[in-house]
Amino acid sequence: MNNIINHLNVLTLNVGYAHHEADWNWQTVQSPFARLYLVTEGEAYVKINNMNIHLTPGHLYLIPALQHTIAYVQDIFVTIMYTYMKMLMHSKVPWKNMTFL
Repeated sequence: MNNIINHLNVLTLNVGYAHHEADWNWQTVQSPFARLYLVTEGEAYVKINNMNIHLTPGHLYLIPALQHTIAYVQDIFVTIMYTYMKMLMHSKVPWKNMTFL
């Protein structure tokens, strides 16, 4: 069986840990990379395609690349672990009989 995961290359661009208050206020971001957030304390919000996502501790959030995004802290703080990454497919993926799980 041919799994799509075998043809995926994940390139990690940056990894970090940050504490933000009102300084985390990004308007109209459109990153060329995906972002993965793990909230460890506090809370924040990300708005993608008019959908407000409440970021809370203990949850992992994948923000897709090339999406118009607004990210902000409202009334409190957020402490997050994050990584920025690009996901690339090998150029000659045999799509016939491909499985996705």
